[in-house]
Amino acid sequence: MPQIIFTPSPNYDDRPEGAQIRYIVLHYTALENTQTSLNWMCDREKKVSAHYLICRTGQVYQLVEDDKRAWHAGVSSWGSDTNLNHTSLGIELDNNGSEPFSEPQIDVLLALLYDLCEKHSIPKENVLGHQDIAPERKIDPGPYFPWQKLYENGFAISRRR
Repeated sequence: MPQIIFTPSPNYDDRPEGAQIRYIVLHYTALENTQTSLNWMCDREKKVSAHYLICRTGQVYQLVEDDKRAWHAGVSSWGSDTNLNHTSLGIELDNNGSEPFSEPQIDVLLALLYDLCEKHSIPKENVLGHQDIAPERKIDPGPYFPWQKLYENGFAISRRR
């Protein structure tokens, strides 16, 4: 995995007391390139962020420390859990939503998922898409996302097959 470049976003706050990281939520940026995505998530007025951004080349940026709450999930729920910003890490993938994801990007995503699940004791089946937690308003990471590759590596839930 390449070195993670810390590029701090001002768009975060503290997790509520007692909130534990239990999920990882995957997104696509729906923007044209990495720099535009970084600018968007680091703009205080946009009020949006994620913990990580993975470029098409596989370069990883961290925008928010894991122990802080990034603003990526919005109105969301999974099972009996609501407001998943409290209990999740957000990973944005540089992709406009209408193209396949690059192989280096997915390889790095898998390595990052292994690291984060291990570090935070997150069950591998708790890797979710934004569309899973906000199905009425979100479709990302979208139809080109290679869920099968995640399943083959033990991540996510198999109902998407």
